[in-house]
Amino acid sequence: MLKRHRYTLLFIGWVILITSLSLFSFDDFEIDEGWSVPHADKIMHFIFYFVFVVLAMLALQQRKKGQPIATKSLFTVFLAAVIYGALIEFMQHLMPFGRMGDLWDVLANTVGALFGALLTKSYLSLSGVSK
Repeated sequence: MLKRHRYTLLFIGWVILITSLSLFSFDDFEIDEGWSVPHADKIMHFIFYFVFVVLAMLALQQRKKGQPIATKSLFTVFLAAVIYGALIEFMQHLMPFGRMGDLWDVLANTVGALFGALLTKSYLSLSGVSK
């Protein structure tokens, strides 16, 4: 049973992880000050939404049991990721946890989702599971 729904469960877990990391402050955790990566937060946003789209498409493919997935479905998943990312950034202003939304984060989310969609489209086209 779990194997049949593994990508759906992974996707749900990923969304919960994104939501938790985005809405709650982690100021109490200390990171070594001597080590820093420029724009690390934007890289993380890119990765979060790249994986969001890939897992959503794998879950959709698993549910369709090998039937072709329409490009419309991929666009819908991409659009859902972008809207979800923008909504999370907006909610950061409303929540009392000291987080602030950022348009650059929305852009990083969108670019990550776009790359995830393009990679998924290429993979599905090569494997013959896309129409």
